[in-house]
Amino acid sequence: MNNKNPFGRKKEVAPLESAFKDLLKAYRLEDKFQEKSVVQSWPEIVGKTIADRTSSVFIKDKKLL
Repeated sequence: MNNKNPFGRKKEVAPLESAFKDLLKAYRLEDKFQEKSVVQSWPEIVGKTIADRTSSVFIKDKKLL
């Protein structure tokens, strides 16, 4: 019997955070995920006053606009 995993998946148990990071890396989504995290966290980063006065926040060419 062949014990090799045909799907290339790891059989050992991994913490969720580690598995999620591996998944982002495998699909080359690390940068996009970090960009979305910054935009989503904008009110926490700059505070309520500035966030309320900001009409839109987005990232273009790795620059926050």
